[in-house]
Amino acid sequence: MCMKPFTMKRSVLYSLKVIVPAFFLFSCSRNSEVSFASSSTVVPAPTPAVLNSVAFTGNSNSSSALSLRLVSGGIYTLTGTCDISLGAVLIGGNGIGNAATVNDPTTYSTPCLTDGTFTVVINGTCGAAPCMNNYGREVAAFQSGGTYSTTRIYLNLGTIVTTAAQLQAAFGTSGFVTLANDIDLSSIANWTPIDSSSNNYFLQGDGHTISNLTINAGSSSNVGFFSQGTTATHVKNIYFTNASVTSSGDAVGGVMGYANHSHFLNVSFSGTVNGGNQVGGIIGFQNNGSTAFFKDCSAAGTITATGVDAGGLIGVGFDLSPIRSFSTANISGSDFVGGLIGRGFSQLGAVPSIRDSASTGSVTCTANSCLAAGLIADLYGISLKHSNILRSYFSGSVHAPASGVTDALVAAKDTYTDVTSSYYLQGLTCNQCVLTNGSALSSAQMKSSASYVSWDFATPTWVNQTNGITLPQPKR
Repeated sequence: MCMKPFTMKRSVLYSLKVIVPAFFLFSCSRNSEVSFASSSTVVPAPTPAVLNSVAFTGNSNSSSALSLRLVSGGIYTLTGTCDISLGAVLIGGNGIGNAATVNDPTTYSTPCLTDGTFTVVINGTCGAAPCMNNYGREVAAFQSGGTYSTTRIYLNLGTIVTTAAQLQAAFGTSGFVTLANDIDLSSIANWTPIDSSSNNYFLQGDGHTISNLTINAGSSSNVGFFSQGTTATHVKNIYFTNASVTSSGDAVGGVMGYANHSHFLNVSFSGTVNGGNQVGGIIGFQNNGSTAFFKDCSAAGTITATGVDAGGLIGVGFDLSPIRSFSTANISGSDFVGGLIGRGFSQLGAVPSIRDSASTGSVTCTANSCLAAGLIADLYGISLKHSNILRSYFSGSVHAPASGVTDALVAAKDTYTDVTSSYYLQGLTCNQCVLTNGSALSSAQMKSSASYVSWDFATPTWVNQTNGITLPQPKR
């Protein structure tokens, strides 16, 4: 299977009401719990969870009980307050729009009315695609001026887990697993990687953390929290901290060893990963990534390959394009070592690219004539669809023997690979660097938003919490 050699400036307030059959009674009062009732019982209404500290009209926030954020289908009208001076509220997600177009899968702009409110319709009925048909799908991301927040509404929670033992056992009985709280895995001396190659598992972290993951897999290949994944495997909104993943085999990743079309959204890994070939902080080997997404992910710690293909995020990626992702990890390997990805190739007509991403750690290759670079060591596109390193930067260091080939952004690329609006730190430590790709910025320029041509600091895709003092980071 594997180849060898932010800060928010304003708050946005929301309330939720449900369009229900006539035999239901619905009530919603400001600053009170949203509820609906039948003639015989009163139960909590489904209220959206909020990612980030955004005030809510009702009792729901990011720490609310999961049972308060479950919907069974139907059309939901979400209203909120906004600042009319900032203009329209832009909303992204699945199953959103106005009453006539509740299946808009991309973005929908609704005006901020003169009374300071906006309204959007969310479709929780999956009779027609696209709609809220995935467990844990983020159906609405709200943006108004400098404010950005995400509301999560769940169609089905699957198995809810609260302990390490429940988490290890859950994947044998459920296709979908939701964390109800942070989970410490220190009680499990050696985690057994979950095989999702045929079971299509979906892990929804709901913003929680899994700490103290330990895997010692000997010489096994396909090693990580998940050993393997498929096109229906999703990992979302979860943070791994103080993790240790070790194997002398190939395809070793902190979160997944071998990923085949698998999806990662808002996944963070911090710890150590040690493997043979194809080693990454999130994924060891991503195959057939043309239909996969990898967005808003990050890695920190130490990533080490005794062989080739080591990356802060991904060891090898076929057709995979990280978006808005970040690595501070220190990475080393014998050859093909990158701050974000070791190697990227076109396989099924799609092209691998790196967009709105950054790396700040050290990158080291050790073999004679090895390749190493701050973002990706080796990147190849195809004639009709160029690969691209777009709006990204590197500010760490690159190390190689005298015979090595290194660069700040990409060490080797073909004529079908472009580098656009991307930067590296002027004077960075880079043994044998030719510095032919991207543009150099001084330390002061790197910390100034004005230095980055065509970068989005308004929507934002990028944020700089202290402009002029800190480096910008992708908005997550």
